[in-house]
Amino acid sequence: MSAPNWIALLLNQELAAVITAMRQNVKWALVPNRYLRAHEKDSGDDPLLEDFKLLRRRIFHWHDWSLVDPLEYLGPFLEVIRSPETSGPITGVALSSVCRMLDEYTLGGSGADIAEVMRLTAEAVTQCKFEATDPAADEVVLYKILQVLLACMKCPGGKLLTNDNVVSLFQACFRIGHYQTDRGKGMSELLTQASRMILGEMVALIFARLGEMPETALTPTTARSLVASRPLSPAPSAAPSATPMLAGPGALEPARSAEPGAAASGKGAAVPAENGGAAAGPPAEAAADGDMGSGSAAAPLTGPPEHLSPIRSRPAGSGGGGGGGHGLESVAEALGFVVSLVASAGEGAHADLNVLGLGLLTRALAAGGNAFSRHEALLALLREDAWAALAAAARTGGLPALAGACQAALALYCSLGSAVLLQVDAFLTMVVLPVAEGRTATGTAHQEAALEGLLDFCNQAGFVRAVFLNVDCRIERANLFETAAGLLSKTAFPVNRPLAAVHLLALEGLLAIMSSLSRGCAGQSGHDADESDVDIALLPVWEALCSGRLPPPMANGHLQDGDTGAGGYESPHSRAAARAESVLAAAADAALAEKAAKARLALAADHFNRDYKKGFQFLQALGLLAEELDAAAVARFLRFCPGLSKSIIGELLGENEDFFLEVLDAFTATFDFAGLSFDMAIRVYLESFRLPGEAQKINRIMESFGKAYHAQCPALFKNADAVYILAYSVILLNTDQHNSQVKKKMTVDEFVRNNRGINSGEDLPREFLRALYVSIAADEIRISSEAQAGSAPLSPVLWAQLALQSQAPRGAMLQPPAHGVPRVDREMFRRLWGPTVAAVSVVLDQSEEPSTVREALDGLLLTARIAAHHHVDEVMDSLVESLSRFTALLNPALPRAAVAFGENEKARAATQTFFAIANRYGDSLRSGWRNVLDCVIRLHRLGLLPPGVVLLEAGEPDAGKLALPRAPASRRTASATSIISRAFSSLISIESADGGAAQEAASDREAAAVQRTAACIAGCRLEDLFADSKFLRAEALLELVRAAMYAPGPLGRIAATGEGSDTAELCLELVIAVALRNRDRLLMVWPLVHEYLAAILSPEGPRGASALVARAALGLLRVCQRLLPYKEDTADALLRSLGLMLLVRQSTAWEISQRLATETLALVSGSAAYIRTLHGWSTVCKLISMTSMHPDAFAIALDALAVIARPPALAPPSFLPCLEAVVAVAERNASKEGGWEHTERALEMLDSMSVWVLRYGEAAAAGGPVAAEALPADPAPGLLTAGLPDVRAEPAETQATVPDMWMALVKALARTSTHPQEHIRAQALVTLQRTVVGSEALGLGGERWGGALDAAVVPLVAQLAGALTARSRTDPGIERTLRAAVLLLCKALLQFLLPLAAEPAFPALWAATLGALGECTKPRSEELAEAVPEALKNMLLVMAAQGVLTPAWTDADGRSLWDLTWSRARGISSGLQPQLLAVSGVAPAMPPPPYAAGDLGAAREDVTGIGLNQGRAHREHGEIASAAAFVAAGQQT
Repeated sequence: MSAPNWIALLLNQELAAVITAMRQNVKWALVPNRYLRAHEKDSGDDPLLEDFKLLRRRIFHWHDWSLVDPLEYLGPFLEVIRSPETSGPITGVALSSVCRMLDEYTLGGSGADIAEVMRLTAEAVTQCKFEATDPAADEVVLYKILQVLLACMKCPGGKLLTNDNVVSLFQACFRIGHYQTDRGKGMSELLTQASRMILGEMVALIFARLGEMPETALTPTTARSLVASRPLSPAPSAAPSATPMLAGPGALEPARSAEPGAAASGKGAAVPAENGGAAAGPPAEAAADGDMGSGSAAAPLTGPPEHLSPIRSRPAGSGGGGGGGHGLESVAEALGFVVSLVASAGEGAHADLNVLGLGLLTRALAAGGNAFSRHEALLALLREDAWAALAAAARTGGLPALAGACQAALALYCSLGSAVLLQVDAFLTMVVLPVAEGRTATGTAHQEAALEGLLDFCNQAGFVRAVFLNVDCRIERANLFETAAGLLSKTAFPVNRPLAAVHLLALEGLLAIMSSLSRGCAGQSGHDADESDVDIALLPVWEALCSGRLPPPMANGHLQDGDTGAGGYESPHSRAAARAESVLAAAADAALAEKAAKARLALAADHFNRDYKKGFQFLQALGLLAEELDAAAVARFLRFCPGLSKSIIGELLGENEDFFLEVLDAFTATFDFAGLSFDMAIRVYLESFRLPGEAQKINRIMESFGKAYHAQCPALFKNADAVYILAYSVILLNTDQHNSQVKKKMTVDEFVRNNRGINSGEDLPREFLRALYVSIAADEIRISSEAQAGSAPLSPVLWAQLALQSQAPRGAMLQPPAHGVPRVDREMFRRLWGPTVAAVSVVLDQSEEPSTVREALDGLLLTARIAAHHHVDEVMDSLVESLSRFTALLNPALPRAAVAFGENEKARAATQTFFAIANRYGDSLRSGWRNVLDCVIRLHRLGLLPPGVVLLEAGEPDAGKLALPRAPASRRTASATSIISRAFSSLISIESADGGAAQEAASDREAAAVQRTAACIAGCRLEDLFADSKFLRAEALLELVRAAMYAPGPLGRIAATGEGSDTAELCLELVIAVALRNRDRLLMVWPLVHEYLAAILSPEGPRGASALVARAALGLLRVCQRLLPYKEDTADALLRSLGLMLLVRQSTAWEISQRLATETLALVSGSAAYIRTLHGWSTVCKLISMTSMHPDAFAIALDALAVIARPPALAPPSFLPCLEAVVAVAERNASKEGGWEHTERALEMLDSMSVWVLRYGEAAAAGGPVAAEALPADPAPGLLTAGLPDVRAEPAETQATVPDMWMALVKALARTSTHPQEHIRAQALVTLQRTVVGSEALGLGGERWGGALDAAVVPLVAQLAGALTARSRTDPGIERTLRAAVLLLCKALLQFLLPLAAEPAFPALWAATLGALGECTKPRSEELAEAVPEALKNMLLVMAAQGVLTPAWTDADGRSLWDLTWSRARGISSGLQPQLLAVSGVAPAMPPPPYAAGDLGAAREDVTGIGLNQGRAHREHGEIASAAAFVAAGQQT
């Protein structure tokens, strides 16, 4: 079985349907005469029916449908549709069949055949005639016609329709839904709505093909020629106010049957077309009326005036596309028709035609898209006529018209972009903004619609930037961006009324602008806040404006991204990357420079409007006018400076002075009238100023206009006088037609008659004068700004001028890139953020709707993001201050604060936003940190502050010690559960104070509220607020520290009342935590921290807040522990601050001594190597000494001193402070019971220090640092490489020298040698002997050694001798101590004898030594009575041997030391006489060898040799014992 012939089956079905309908019509036809006669005569079927039968027999024989002419099977259906003798039901069935065949697209054959079939189908449907039956059935037929019209356009063959076909289809579709034949019959709403729906479909189809059409040169091709060839005003009021339509009546009308008796009488069944029934053929165009002033009433179906319907009907076959399909001509005519619909007022049942036109225009723009920009003819229509129609519809129509106009305007901008930006500016400024502000008496609904329209524009990507750059930053244009932002902000404020939809729409508009600016905050560095403003040169900008050029910086730099726009700008992306950046910067600077110039010119305009002479003086000061006024320069100022009073301009131009006459001619010369019609030229001219009221001034102005216009347009007028006379006549006509006091209006004939013979005796063309009359009568010559605030239509000259300006050089629009330009965005944001924040704050304060609150808070976050990106720091303070009001529920003074906060959703959301801004953008906060700290303090008082806010590091071993009283020790990150428990505790404590109600369990509601509070606080990430302070900029960090310092209030008040001590403790911990987090910038913040600590730790600080003082002291020590090892350059500042602890009041210090000692021990244990100054060690050691006074802290203090008293802590800077502290501790405990144990530890430290100083001094004397093998190495880079520091580590003037350290140690040991305990004295003397005797390698010199003996050893012997007398019975060991001290003195003196003898002070030292030895013999001690003389004898022998003790030995004053020596010696022992020297074989006259100071090596050898020789002599003389003692003394060293 072969495949079925589906096309044949479809045709057969449709044929059967039509044949059936025709047969049924024979039986039930209302006018059956024709069919009855045919049946009765039995002469065969009707020809139409016969054609269907014949076709039905043939279709199944066609197999290759591509070879079949579509007319063979479509023709019968078209004949039925065209036939006026068929009834409505038959025509309806035929229409349904054609519609189905078009939908299924069964057309075969060649392209030419299909084009012909589509043409014939369109003509048949548009000329469809049928006999009327009943109204309902006729509406069905008309509806089916609409379906076929749409099917013709939608089917693939629709592209082959000619321009005439498309116009006819469009015309038919409109007329079916909007015109009826009978005058008294109402319109069918169903047909009207169906017609409008299908019109929309057809518009979409027509304009969707616009992109496929090549650019076609249509006449007119430019906006100026369109203005010149097309009248600018609608029909005069005297003309018939018919509804606009594509053509007149006559087509698509159901033929009405004759009156009821006609059937019986056998009269004609069809109503002739000339009687208004079925009108065959295309409708005729409305004839032009020769006299517009005396028009008579027209029939309802008369076509509209020409200017309202650019689509023209043509006779069939009159061209218009041929077989190539429709093109741009049909699109232009359809667009013109749609624009005329928008401009029409409508009447009766179709008063909303402007709304229909707006919808069709929006749909056309959406379908055509960017393709409109390729066709200049369409652009000209859209730039001028469309905007004039939109403005008229929005200002004079109702709410739907306003909303539709806003949507159409938005579609125009989206389709054409910057090409219509000037028109958008005018539309928004003069139409939308006045309604949005509520200045017009249209009601709230209109205001909401206008705000929604403005919001739609603000939501377009790049719109606000384009407006700011191309409108606000151009001198001759309005400040649309600033005006719109100010309006939205003002409207968002609910003044004396609750929050309404208007306020929310305004808020949404502000946030939409912010959202647009925020798109430039991703991935691009913000504008540097310190960058200087653009330097403006006013004169070049002004000259560029007057000459119609771009400012100099923009002449070669273009700011575009993507679309090149109307000005032909080149996209910077087509250039090299380096060039693109410079282009962006140049364009931004140029725009901002012109913006600044605009502000100065606005000031000049203000001076001018008050007194034009002062205005000129101000311009002279700016350099725009010369000292001697020039007429041309003044004329340019009057012509181009915006904001000038047009009344003052008119008065000046009309002056009769010679100077102002020159100004008038120069002013008129600035206009370009070439190509403009007379009507347009005079409107443009009079738009720039207001005509003065004096006739002579008007005469002079019109005379100047006449000369200029004739010079530029000499074609029509033979001389300038003709132009002058006609211009004056037009002024009179304008007054006559639009002055309400003139009752009898001038007619067109009178106007023509008044202007006869003015053209050098000849008449001007009547049609020209008539058109001029119509234009003036329809549209008053007025200044556009005068109609802005009212409801009067805007002057057509406005849109014509804007169309021309958009094509001028200054009409070239800058298209900023998607990411914006930082400098421009920042300037926009600075103008916007203040009103936005104020409006959002008010809305947030008054709204309780969650969605509105969330939107407002998101807007504040968005504002914060932009402010942080562009470094507009003052914004963040304002935001934080605004949001801080909503945290007021977190007030400890309020009952159940946690519950109230948890029940307030807005407060929780605002608090989270508050801390989100502080966390994310804290580096932009300044004074706002005070608000943040205030909220943190309140949370602390409520027990809701997470412990991690003040803990230093996670997992810190002693974190529990750092916790504040209200915040128990915990991990760094507080869990929500812990916060909840503390919140409940706080709640219960508050309720307990109210009378015991807290004893009851909290209700479920309160528990849930507290849980929400805890979750909110946990989500605020308060831990990160201070932990991330290390990322803050310097200014923000300092403000944070200041805020924490000042948050508790005056410390004096805290000291006086004790209130707020816990708050002060919290703030102190925060300050310390911030200092620790910013260790890299410690030197920057530490002065503030030092100031705060000084205020707390000073004796005049808080008296009743010992806990605060303790926390400050311990915190300072913690900081030193943590930061001293980290950065060496911070050590001095930290240690100087550590000295503040020495100022702490004694009572407070006593309470915390143990903790202070513990922290100090930790400090010296971990950071001793980093304390490298004498002042630093002095502070530390004094602190240790202070804490050692407390019994519980004494042992810890000793441990700290023990750390310092040994390497690596022991160093030149630390030696003297440590020595002083050790001696102080030892002496302080000398008299205490059991204190000797601590003194022993001190002596151990002194012994360690003695060993160190000898080794250190030996290494230093060798000429370098301590040898590495002698001391352990320090692996830390940049630190000491040995256990002892390098002598070059600190400047010599601040570092303790080896002699100083040795001398101090000797004195300290001497003082300790007088301890009451014998074993301590013995140990001290041993260490002292090692220190003194072992200092030979130090090379100290006789002066140092003599000083040590004189200041320490000799007084020690004398003191012990005195103590022997007083304590001999209580302290039997004192005698042994004294003997050891005497031996030490003798050994030291003999060891350093030669260097000592060379010093001038040696005689005094020797005398003191003799005196001390004499004191030793006074007590009755057998041991001393033998030891002291023997020691003295040995010294005398050595001194004589060395040539020191001679008869000629005298002091500086000439006193004999020889006599003194033997005198004192005899006092000690009678056996000590000068003869002892001779007996011993020592030559008294032997001079001392010439030893240099410190040359102890040679001296030692000589002493040893002498001792050996003398030993021999002694043995020879039997004095062996004395010689042995002497040798021992000589070899001791």
